[in-house]
Order: sequence, then C-alpha cells, then structure tokens
Amino acid sequence: MLTLPPKFKQALGNGTRTSLYPLVRIYKGVQIDDPITDETESINLSIKETNIGGEAYKGLLLNSPSISSKADIINNKYTISSVSLSISNAPYNGKIFSDDIPSLLNAVVQVYYAANGLDSLDDCLL
Repeated sequence: MLTLPPKFKQALGNGTRTSLYPLVRIYKGVQIDDPITDETESINLSIKETNIGGEAYKGLLLNSPSISSKADIINNKYTISSVSLSISNAPYNGKIFSDDIPSLLNAVVQVYYAANGLDSLDDCLL
C-alpha cells in the first residue's frame, strides 16, 4: 500500500481539489546501483520554476511525466515499465538541455509529486 508523507497528505486536504505538480531529479553519471549522496550532481526539472528544500527546479518540463506500471497481485509485485518525459530544449540560462545528454544516458531518475505549501523533498511523494 502507498504511504503518503504526513505533510503531503495534509496538503491534499479532503482531495476534492488538489494542485499537484511533478519534480524530476536526474542524477548525472549515477547508474542504478550507485549510491546517491548529498554531493551527487543532479538536474532538477518541473513544469514550473520552484524551490523545494533549497534546490531550484527549472521549469523545462512541457507536461507531467507519463508513467506506465503494472501490479501483479498474485506475486505481490509492482513494476514501473517506463516513464516518458517531455523536456523543452529552448535556451535556458544560456544553455540548452541537450548539451547534457551524454552524461545523462542510463542515469538514475526520481519523479516526485509536490503540492503547494510543501517546502521539503521528504514531504513530497516519490
């Protein structure tokens, strides 16, 4: 079962109207079994410019990530088979996103969902 962080659950309120937005962290040069530390360099993206936990997120995502998943109830397994990201390649602070592509191939990516009023990544839903 999915466990929501307490502040995330509180930000959702009664759930009739929510304003969730994605936060995507792409870890440069980090492969699937590599440790992620505080010093690990990441590219932070969102659908709007925002700041969470002292980290700036660039508003380069064109839409929310599309996540394909499946649940095997018999074997109690949950699998995410793919995540699709649409990222703007327009110049941003003098760089274009595709300049970093070689260091991002097969990199670890984390997709969080945040709500208005949250100020820490630990309060967001991974």
